[in-house]
Amino acid sequence: MRHLLILVLIGGASLSAQSIKVAPSTHVATGSAEHPIVEPHLAVDPMHPDRLLTAAFARANPRLKFPEGQDNQTCAAFLSLDSGASWTRHDFNVSWCADPWVAMTPDGQTLVTMVGKHAALAQQGSSGLVAFHSIDNGRTWDSLPIGLGRSHDHPTMAVDLSAGPHRGWIYLSSHLWAEGRRYGVYIARSRNGGKSFDDPVYVIPNNLHNLAEMPVVLTDGTLFESFVDATYTPDSGGTQAREVLFDRRRAWVTRSSDGSFTFSAPFFVTDACGPPPCYRLSAFAADVSRGPYDGRLYFACRAAGGGPIVASNAFSTNLELLLLELRRQPDRWQALLELECKATAQLGYVDGGTHLLVAGRAVALAA
Repeated sequence: MRHLLILVLIGGASLSAQSIKVAPSTHVATGSAEHPIVEPHLAVDPMHPDRLLTAAFARANPRLKFPEGQDNQTCAAFLSLDSGASWTRHDFNVSWCADPWVAMTPDGQTLVTMVGKHAALAQQGSSGLVAFHSIDNGRTWDSLPIGLGRSHDHPTMAVDLSAGPHRGWIYLSSHLWAEGRRYGVYIARSRNGGKSFDDPVYVIPNNLHNLAEMPVVLTDGTLFESFVDATYTPDSGGTQAREVLFDRRRAWVTRSSDGSFTFSAPFFVTDACGPPPCYRLSAFAADVSRGPYDGRLYFACRAAGGGPIVASNAFSTNLELLLLELRRQPDRWQALLELECKATAQLGYVDGGTHLLVAGRAVALAA
């Protein structure tokens, strides 16, 4: 079986009745049965929308028992300079690689982050947060990566595209599963396009085991970070403490108006996510179109039951993904859709921010 990474290019027309036009699929890369290509993340150059960069990883042989084969699990970036018509590949020298993410800044810099093992960052072990920086949209890469510590999971990023003083800043959030750190959400900022990072901020909202989800930045430069609480530690009567999964995971957001130096108290979103172990990652997106819905935030997570989904903000039948809308006031959430999904939810805007797309994946990208 061959495993393909295929992108569908989407364009729209701002007419009296909005429409979405889907271009033919573009073949980006081919994996194999032993190393399928999974978890792609795509970013678009904010100043040159014909420049696209996606990152994904070729996972270890699924027939091997973990941790066998992890030394052969690698990440790669795929660059297109012609709106996705053609692609070039760059392989990163990282093993145990997973969770790749891409950020592109207005001045042409690009950052790709991942969890993995790099020879130059031996102190980080096999779960270190590794970042590769490019000054030219991913055409070339710095010789050495940046190391942001060990014991990371699900690192994601957002870029400030506002006209304010923080324009071009990159915000990176992650979940630290090391003992003593799992109660907080790790947030680091780069003020120079990903060349370096300031000391991280730990948002500690409670004494629960919290999982960082995704950050977004509004057109006025306001940063929002989303997270869910996953487990609690009950009274053990003096015996060894143990973590217990919630029947449902509560979702929250916290807000920063000063470039992630300080954060607000958390705002409750929903308690309908999950339940574990079927729960998958949530997704978070902002409308940055500067149109009538500018500033709205959208949060998606998996509800009970379901199957793979591809949906827009128009209702789709036989789907059960929970999609919630946050208007300008972060404590005013409104349920939009209850759709069904068995996979990680993905949100994003196309056509200048006028169309919200939600997609889920039940299996590795394969054909």
